Amino acid sequence: MLRLFKRDGDSTKKTTEEAVKPTRERWLGRVMGLLRSSNLDESVWEELEEVLVSSDVGVETSLEIVDGLRKRAREDRLGDPEHLFQ
Repeated sequence: MLRLFKRDGDSTKKTTEEAVKPTRERWLGRVMGLLRSSNLDESVWEELEEVLVSSDVGVETSLEIVDGLRKRAREDRLGDPEHLFQ
């Protein structure tokens, strides 16, 4: 009877990866589009934080990500978002 509830680990992993792929691509596309479409001003950081939080990244993690990127942009004097990816 317990065999009824066993799952094939590889099959489950593949199914899960396929199920989350559209969401992951949409989320990453929003972040990349935001960072590539604007100057790195306060509105970009706020919108990035909003996208991350609304994507269930978590408030604390979202703040750490945004603060890290903001710090790098400020220290390296980056005005063009493309420089964040180099």
